[in-house]
Amino acid sequence: MIFSIFVWFFSLFSNKDIKYVEFNINCPLDSNFCFIPAYFGSNIESFLIQLDTTTSYTWIPSPKFNFNVPKYNFSNSIKGKTTNKTIEIDNGGGVIYGKLSFDSLNIGNITLENFSFVLAYDYDDFNNYPNGKLGLGFAHDEKDNFNLIKKLKENNLINKEIFVIDRISKKLIIGKIPDYLKETPKTTFSLYSGNSLDEKFRHSWSCELHKIFCGIYETNLISISFNQNGDVILTAENSIDYDLSKDANSPAIFDTTYPYLLFPKKYLNYVKGNIILKFLEGLCEEKRDDDYIYFICDKKNINTDKNYLSFFIDKNMFFLEGEDIFKQREDGKYELLIRFPKNRYINTFIFGSPFLNKWIIAYDFEEKEISFYGENMVNLSWSYRKFKFFEYIMQVVLTIIELVLIFGIFAIIILSIRDGCCKTK
Repeated sequence: MIFSIFVWFFSLFSNKDIKYVEFNINCPLDSNFCFIPAYFGSNIESFLIQLDTTTSYTWIPSPKFNFNVPKYNFSNSIKGKTTNKTIEIDNGGGVIYGKLSFDSLNIGNITLENFSFVLAYDYDDFNNYPNGKLGLGFAHDEKDNFNLIKKLKENNLINKEIFVIDRISKKLIIGKIPDYLKETPKTTFSLYSGNSLDEKFRHSWSCELHKIFCGIYETNLISISFNQNGDVILTAENSIDYDLSKDANSPAIFDTTYPYLLFPKKYLNYVKGNIILKFLEGLCEEKRDDDYIYFICDKKNINTDKNYLSFFIDKNMFFLEGEDIFKQREDGKYELLIRFPKNRYINTFIFGSPFLNKWIIAYDFEEKEISFYGENMVNLSWSYRKFKFFEYIMQVVLTIIELVLIFGIFAIIILSIRDGCCKTK
């Protein structure tokens, strides 16, 4: 109680200097994505650009861009200018080619002068949203950092480089964690820092995925334990000695523009065995196109309120239910929203909207960490600490027992020698 009062009292002073901005975003119910209206320069037509966590570049179409969408025109802008620097944006949905350009950006009631963006004039194998993207990615190379958050801080509109995407409230909050999330369950983990990230994802928010688990089980029937290395062991009821999870130890990309979960091809048989064959045998048809392997299923036996899929990130466990990973098609059938690339050399997971839309997520540039707010997740840090504590206690007890045995043996030897000497006298 006293501690809570102290925290509240301290927050009265610490929050006074917090600067933040808040924007309304458009997250249609029939869409997996969120958009924000933006004006560039003196152009009177707004661009409904998509929030993108895989690139730090904001880009919009130029008149040369071969799509029937609103396009930026320098002749309609007083301060607009372009450079000869060509920028190539490749984040998995095709390649965009454009020129680094500068002009004012107006979002909501905020205007940023001399904002840098990419004016797209061409593309290659592009199958993504053509109206433009708002770059919210993490630039691992600082010289490539052109995102909105950096510009807001330079203009003293925020003092902390953090943003929150809230699909429920339809808000993009930049500069702080909103107060209404303070009582919401939260788990946090660090940004992926390994060197195995593909070049196309160098601007992406990502994590290290440790394990995945497929199967329809009630959460309360799952037992979580740890082995001697601290790795999570997942066991179902009546399956004491069998670890149901599968090691991943691979980077996972958080992509707000991707409507699926992408698994490396080597996990295809694992998913088929634990979901398709075990629970949906005869109900799903395996499909293949030029790039992917996927499954189309009949509705029968799809339990939308059961857990089908779990992920272990750091010491956190995230659950996805049937309603998260099955989507009804126009023909009445259901598509499993897990896809596998035909290319077996792709080893990166991509977490798109089936995962990201489940929680409210905060992306922190300064701390290089990501926080999830909501239900359907378990923080195992305390369980792990308890496991390590009891492991330490057991080691201490065993050490004491070993020392007692050693001293006991020495005592017996000494007594035996002394008795022998006495008998000799």
